Amino acid sequence: MKNYIALALFVCLSNFGNAQAFQKDGNYLQAGFGAQPHTLGPISVGYERGITGLIGIGRFGVGGIVANEFYYNPLYLNAVQNRTTLMGRCAYHFDFDIEKMDVYAGAAVAIQFRGENKDRNTGYIYGSNSARISPFPTLFGGIRYYFSEQFAVYAEVGYGLGYLSGGIVYRFTYQYLLKRSGLNEF
Repeated sequence: MKNYIALALFVCLSNFGNAQAFQKDGNYLQAGFGAQPHTLGPISVGYERGITGLIGIGRFGVGGIVANEFYYNPLYLNAVQNRTTLMGRCAYHFDFDIEKMDVYAGAAVAIQFRGENKDRNTGYIYGSNSARISPFPTLFGGIRYYFSEQFAVYAEVGYGLGYLSGGIVYRFTYQYLLKRSGLNEF
């Protein structure tokens, strides 16, 4: 088991000096956890793709996020609600020529699916027992720090999923995956 951990650390850190900022045709998978009052989560999984070369002082990326969170009404502590969010995002990644950093800001449109429950102690119905769908716009800004060419951590602030969120990012290109799998030889 120790050998597998050592091998994983070696692979992650072997390209420590070669990490670069956001790239055109780069693919970015992220998993994160957010923080805001009265909630557990949101727990999110997202994808982003670099779609332009250098425009002005940065590049554009588009993608989406799926997130889920549980929260309660502070007036009725047993009134629990579940929210699932689908979000389409567009971000501008600034090219500050800092090798391991990626600073970005963007906007998104999201749809939330809310399932609501009643308070078990009082019988008070918090909202309704049916699901509600509501669209909303959101703004965000964030930063990624790359430990290697493929792996980074991120922190993000904004209105939408959570006031503050963070997690890990895995960067890849389809050519890289094909080369590693040996499928490009056909």
